[in-house]
Amino acid sequence: MYKNFVSLFFVNYDEVIEETVYRFESTINSKKIKIPSRQEIIEAFDSFPTKDELYIDLFIEESDILTLTKNTLDDDLEEIQQTLKLEEHLSNVKMKLKIIKDVNEGEISIYSWNKFVEGLYKSKLKFILKDFDDLLKRSDKVYFELLDETKVVFYSQSLIFNTKNVQLANSDRNKLISKRNEVSNLLNFSEISLLPSDFYLIEKSDDKEINYFFEKLSGLISLIFISDISSIENSDEVHFKINGYKLINESLHFRELNLEMREIYAIYEWVFYEGTISDKVGLARNVISLNYKSDDQKKLLKSNTFNSIKSGYAIYLKENIQQYIEVTNKMSEYLIDLTMKVNDVIKNFGDSFRNNNFIVASFFLSVIVFNSLSAGRVSNIFSGDILSIAIVILIVSTGYLVASIYITREQIKKFESDYLQLKNIYKDLLNPGDLDKIFDVSYLNINTGYVKRKVIAFSMVWALEIISFTVMLIVINVSIEDLIGVLGRILEIMRE
Repeated sequence: MYKNFVSLFFVNYDEVIEETVYRFESTINSKKIKIPSRQEIIEAFDSFPTKDELYIDLFIEESDILTLTKNTLDDDLEEIQQTLKLEEHLSNVKMKLKIIKDVNEGEISIYSWNKFVEGLYKSKLKFILKDFDDLLKRSDKVYFELLDETKVVFYSQSLIFNTKNVQLANSDRNKLISKRNEVSNLLNFSEISLLPSDFYLIEKSDDKEINYFFEKLSGLISLIFISDISSIENSDEVHFKINGYKLINESLHFRELNLEMREIYAIYEWVFYEGTISDKVGLARNVISLNYKSDDQKKLLKSNTFNSIKSGYAIYLKENIQQYIEVTNKMSEYLIDLTMKVNDVIKNFGDSFRNNNFIVASFFLSVIVFNSLSAGRVSNIFSGDILSIAIVILIVSTGYLVASIYITREQIKKFESDYLQLKNIYKDLLNPGDLDKIFDVSYLNINTGYVKRKVIAFSMVWALEIISFTVMLIVINVSIEDLIGVLGRILEIMRE
């Protein structure tokens, strides 16, 4: 595309091209320049993607004529043509063609694939990460459109080169970056939100060198995620510290990186995508520290490190499962103990009812039987002192009922408090799902409901007994005058 533009001005020329993620620049040197028509230049400008900005700098005999852009084309084109006509004998003509690239709807242009790759290889790590991070902050997925008809096709989860025929799931970038920040400390590039999966190639290129370049980036970012502390030094080195069984405190030059990058990526994926990250990252750091070797010649991570980590985690899980079983058994014992306490509440209330029933019933029955046999009648049995004693017994029985109900209610509250306190004790040991399943609120409701129903039943019988004996005092020929007199004597005793 840009070559068509250059060919409007030159036939024979020398060219130097540089291309980065956001910039393309071609410098042309020649001894002869053509004078294109206005229409040819307009059509050449129109052939470039509208999202990119094209600038043309013309130098004739080392003097700068002007910068030509599409916006200034109508004003400056005639002047350029007149200037070129006046310069009949040229010994040196230079053109700088600059393209400022932009991202539009997730698409960005590559004008020369070879020069773009060459630019990547030459760039410092710091700037590579910054450019790709900036791209992915503009769009979750970035499509690189190759305009020089290069047939290369490859892609990662978020960077897609020269194809649109792929359906890729979005990664939960914010969640993974949040996890990274929980377990790692990035000293001077924490604003970078790149993921290892951004460079891990799902579909590889036919070019092994570019594949390895992306593999190194993926592995390096994985190492940053796993490390305790990391930083970028001298724009092209990563310093990382891992506190495991052994301390790793190393600097890795990006160009000389020779670690097992796929192994590191696999470890990262296992740590950050499944299970409890704090447990996994601690185990990974311990095993990595035992499998990492460093000397003046090379830095090496054993190829079976990931398998060692998984084996260690399997053992860790078995130990945790045993602990989990012990914890749940212990909780079951506590719950059974609480259930026994609930049963004791019912038993105590029942005992109170039975004791009261025995005393009250025994008194009334003995009085009725004794007096009726001795007097040969059943009227006016409860009179005088006996009536006073009977009324006192009924009052005491009523108070005993009220006190028993109050005590039982307090015991139910204590049971509910103990139940919730026990649940709160274990909330740091178990996840909320397990905790809610074990301490099911229905269990609490069933037990407290059972106690309340039993207490209500006993209380109703108890109250009915008091009412029955009270009615009996009145019915069995007790005069109203006697009853009033007894109540008066009781009040006098109470005043004294």
